[in-house]
Amino acid sequence: MLLIFGSFIALGLVISLLISRQTQMQALIVQAKKDWEETFDIINDAITIHDKDFNIIRANKAATEMLGASFQSLLSKKCYTSYHGTDHPPETCPSCRTLATGVPSVTETFEANLNKHLEIKALPRFDGTKQILGVVHVVRDISKRVEAEEELRSLSLTDDLTGLYNRRGFMTLAGQQQKLALRMKKGFYILFADLDGLKDINDSMGHSEGCHALFGTSVILRECFRESDIISRIGGDEFAILSVENNGEGGAEAISARLQKKTDEYNERSSCRYRLSLSIGIVYCGPDCRRPITDLLHEADQLMYEQKRARKKQHVGK
Repeated sequence: MLLIFGSFIALGLVISLLISRQTQMQALIVQAKKDWEETFDIINDAITIHDKDFNIIRANKAATEMLGASFQSLLSKKCYTSYHGTDHPPETCPSCRTLATGVPSVTETFEANLNKHLEIKALPRFDGTKQILGVVHVVRDISKRVEAEEELRSLSLTDDLTGLYNRRGFMTLAGQQQKLALRMKKGFYILFADLDGLKDINDSMGHSEGCHALFGTSVILRECFRESDIISRIGGDEFAILSVENNGEGGAEAISARLQKKTDEYNERSSCRYRLSLSIGIVYCGPDCRRPITDLLHEADQLMYEQKRARKKQHVGK
């Protein structure tokens, strides 16, 4: 009898211990879930979990803030509707690639719906049999980084004084424009311009006035050429322009006359003690022309110096 009673006591102790441990395990599971939820919500990147039909089934706090919607309103909503504002996935959708391949994918895109530049990573979710269940989106707002990169790129391609492209900017964009002109079967003009008498302005009136003359030259060039033309200051007093041929605008002589007209108009309204004058050389590159930009620029430079020498002789003759 004592043996049976002792067995019951031992069994009770075991059951009590098991219940206690089960309670502890349940408490640990609850705490682990709470910790996971808190960690999920303090992550700065937006995270949304989707099923394989693109329905959102979970979203952290950063995601609800980025998408401007509560978690409840996002539930079962298509991810492409929330992120892209479309009724179907875009061509660049990383989730489509991941669902098709089971491999993580990433893309960077400007999302007009959110007015943000985003880095979107799609990570696959699998069940116990290695069948794909859906994806996890990890989305980072990279707008500030893109803006900084664009600013640095702009600074490396533009002239501080005039705001025109610098030599690097001209050579980079002119090469691209030449390829485009070839595809479109269009010719273009390379113009090399030199601001006459800049040294005299600097020596007699100071470098600040010389800077003003250079800026004035940039104003003339902007007024003379289209926004689509590549206008640059490639040296101290040297400027280069690439202008794509446009029917009805005339050739090199028409460009030269238009530039002279804009220069005269600028001088008429200017209060400076000097008049701006430009010596120019213009080279035409036909629709099938594949000459390097450097060769065209050199030829235009030589033509510019011929005009400058001719003007000097004419001045001496007077």
